[in-house]
Amino acid sequence: MDGDDALGVGNLARITGLSRGSAPGEVLYTIDTGKVSALCAMDALAPTPDDTERRVFHSADDRVVRPSSVKDGSLLCDMSTDAGSTNLTVLLDDGSDTTVLTGGDSADAAASWVPGEDRQLVFHSAGVGRDAAGAFMGLGPSEIQRLDIPSGELATVASDPKHDFLAPRVDAEGTLYCIRRPYRSPQEPPSTWRAILDFLLFPFR
Repeated sequence: MDGDDALGVGNLARITGLSRGSAPGEVLYTIDTGKVSALCAMDALAPTPDDTERRVFHSADDRVVRPSSVKDGSLLCDMSTDAGSTNLTVLLDDGSDTTVLTGGDSADAAASWVPGEDRQLVFHSAGVGRDAAGAFMGLGPSEIQRLDIPSGELATVASDPKHDFLAPRVDAEGTLYCIRRPYRSPQEPPSTWRAILDFLLFPFR
């Protein structure tokens, strides 16, 4: 990668997301070095190794992670904060502009464009729980929301206080698919079996 010093790659770096790009053979991924986060594109079909990778966006302030969906040159990503919340952002796939779509103390993630609709997307969202000092304590149940960008209209599509709804996708026929799992409160104590398992696995972890 060009400009390794600018990204601080000499420090421990980790991949924070992976997605298909808009061009054939293009792969998008985000990388975080602790100091800087970056969105990069790799062309798996490039004729020479020197042409395979380019940096689309990088910042020391905005922690861009988990690229998820490209449509008409616009890429959806998550933008995390040091306070523990995550908001959605849309980037032009050349990195020239970014727009934050959601706000508030919540974890908004896994956005995807709705096929056949103009600038509509679905994503999962969970409220952030904090203690009296403002420290992060955990997340509430995740629900599926649908956002119309031009109008700013936001609608809840799936919600249940006993379940998380995650990673939504809408197919060409308008059917919504997502992961549903039982919600577990961060205040709920672990089961005895889980405590024993964690104890036994601790030396390996």
